This record gives sequence, structure tokens and C-alpha cells, in this order.
Amino acid sequence: MFSILSIVFFVFCVPDFREAQDFSHAELFVSNIILIAMLISVPALFKKLSKNTIIKLCVGGGLFGIAFGFKLTAIALIFGFAITVLLHNRIENKLIKLLSFLVPCFVVFFVMDFYWFYKVYLQFKNPFFPYFNIYSSAVVGKGDGMNKAVNDIRVAFQTLR
Repeated sequence: MFSILSIVFFVFCVPDFREAQDFSHAELFVSNIILIAMLISVPALFKKLSKNTIIKLCVGGGLFGIAFGFKLTAIALIFGFAITVLLHNRIENKLIKLLSFLVPCFVVFFVMDFYWFYKVYLQFKNPFFPYFNIYSSAVVGKGDGMNKAVNDIRVAFQTLR
């Protein structure tokens, strides 16, 4: 517990880290959230199943959901965490522990990002525009993705306000 508190203190109270934790430095901000989530979740995986263990996994999953909501690339870490839990031999009750982690993770993610995905879907008929442009929209044709979208993105997103 002391290590978690010391890292939380260091990440959020040391002036150099606090200065860098704005949304222009998205990688550092998300990395700090993931670090705290891992410090809470990983020790709980190796303990016997109890209410306290489930709460720690839910909190860690919720923090991962926040990180995933801020930066979609965090899903790679979520998949890595899930695969590690499934393949590790010393973890008991893998399915319960994994679900206690993943359910809050995706619930928090959808609460954070549903409105934005909905607004983008209404505008472009694709909730992940411009990254996964598998649908055709009025702005960009099917499969064109970032090639055409880069020129139109500033004008297109002004209509979402």
C-alpha cells in the first residue's frame, strides 16, 4: 500500500509531473492512470477471491476504462492484461477476476465516450471517423480514411459543436 501511495504522491504532487499532466501531453497523463490501475489490479490478481479483491479489480478496471476513454490506444494494454490473466498459472478464479476487471473497464469507457461517438456517428455515419473509415460518409468515401480526411477534418468537426 505504501508503494501505491508514494507513486500517487509522486505523480500528482511533484511539480514537474503536474506541469506535464495536461491534455497536450496525453501519453503521460494516460500512462499515469494506467500505472496506478496496474498497481491496484496486479497484486489483487494473486490473492484469494474476496470482496476486497473484487473491489480492487473493479477500481483498476475503472481506471483502465478512464485511460481507454482518454486515448483509444490503451485498448492494447487491456487486451494484454486479459491475455496475461488467462495464461498465467498462479491466478485462481481467472474468469471471475477477469470479468471484475473488464466489466467496469468498458462501462466507464462507454459512459465517457458514448456521447462523442454518437455525435460523430450522426455527422459522419461512422463513430470512429476518421480512423476506421469502413463506412462511406458525405465527407470521405469508403476506405479513404485519413488520406482525404486530413484536409476536411478541421471544417468537418466544426459542425459538431
